[in-house]
Amino acid sequence: MPENIAFAFGPNPGKGEPGMIVPDTLDGAILLSVIDFTLSIVMISGIGVILALFPLLNRLGKVDEEAIRQGHH
Repeated sequence: MPENIAFAFGPNPGKGEPGMIVPDTLDGAILLSVIDFTLSIVMISGIGVILALFPLLNRLGKVDEEAIRQGHH
């Protein structure tokens, strides 16, 4: 296995220059785990915010059910 794992993120991805180098060691694995954990918390929080907006959208589109039952659209 190579000493370093190069990811294609950075100023010149795909141009022969590695963007971000994460060492292939225990420290690199811990770093990737921390990054992964942080991004998952961000994504879960974002989904929570979107789901919290649904009741607000429901209030905006209030429907008069009595008028619908009587056929007055």
